[in-house]
Amino acid sequence: APSASAKKANPTPEAMLPVARDNFKRWNDALQTKNPKTVASLYSNSELSFLPTVSPEHIKKIDSTQEYFEAFVLKNPFGTITDDSVIVFDDGESYLHSGM
Repeated sequence: APSASAKKANPTPEAMLPVARDNFKRWNDALQTKNPKTVASLYSNSELSFLPTVSPEHIKKIDSTQEYFEAFVLKNPFGTITDDSVIVFDDGESYLHSGM
């Protein structure tokens, strides 16, 4: 049996890619509801910060997130991944999913 101090293997980018794609699908499905609260609920309430794609503002609070998506969902967004990759950080606790 492995000891308690044994370090678990870090997930590979290949192993995290399905997770990243599933999270993208959840986000895209939320957009299709056209409900800004549904989309905003996917974002963390603590230390929230993201750079939106169609606004010059740096979003820093959950209220601002919902306001941003009120306008965003009216544009009928729909995402499709055509090429992507994942970089894994913090022993798999976080990742960067990028692509087109």
